[in-house]
Amino acid sequence: MRKDVMICFRTSESVRESLQKISEEERRSVSGLIESLICRYLQSYRGHNGESVSNERRQFERKKVSLPAFIGAIDSKADEFESGVIQDLSFSGIRFSLSRATKIESLQNQHFCVIFTLPNEHQLVTVKCLPQRIDEKGNNLQVSAELMDVDFSSCKALQSYLLN
Repeated sequence: MRKDVMICFRTSESVRESLQKISEEERRSVSGLIESLICRYLQSYRGHNGESVSNERRQFERKKVSLPAFIGAIDSKADEFESGVIQDLSFSGIRFSLSRATKIESLQNQHFCVIFTLPNEHQLVTVKCLPQRIDEKGNNLQVSAELMDVDFSSCKALQSYLLN
């Protein structure tokens, strides 16, 4: 999202202090915190006529990324994972591409694992996913999936990365 407009407003000292405290806890700028709060409000806002200001249906905003990943069935051995590229990531979902010539049987209606590392992190993030949509794009498959059963350390790493 391009940020090309500045908005200034007045507020009380207590609101400013609260925003500062939350932004420090979430390790982000006050400006970034305020923008995310406004975006969340606009996504859920319904006007007098019941129409939403935003046409976004997702609960969490996606972050565009380009991260190498390994994708495989839950019970796959290390040499059975396929390489792919994560294209976007959110608290509840992931979208990645992998070769159409994949050896993974059928991703449709089957839980699978995605293993990757986040920028500036050394810890592997492992997430279980359930595919929601699979599209063919040239020689690749584009898979959009819901995150399921994310372990605590992976969840913490995702949260830290996505909130910054």
